[in-house]
Amino acid sequence: MQFLLPRPARPGGPSILIGGSGPQRTLPLVVKYALEWNAVFSPPEKIAELNRTLDGLLSAAGRAPSEVKRSMMTG
Repeated sequence: MQFLLPRPARPGGPSILIGGSGPQRTLPLVVKYALEWNAVFSPPEKIAELNRTLDGLLSAAGRAPSEVKRSMMTG
């Protein structure tokens, strides 16, 4: 018997955090799978732009922007 991992999300299962700052690949993956987005350290203006982009993608997908926690990796 074979098992596919990770298994689909289920009640009580672990939440998914996706890290990165790519607007074309990373942010759409955050919208589809994640409860938290961890951005790579960037200037405040870039982080604000990425947050606006993520908010728009979440809204377009029927998710409230407040559903996704945001954090940032620093050096």
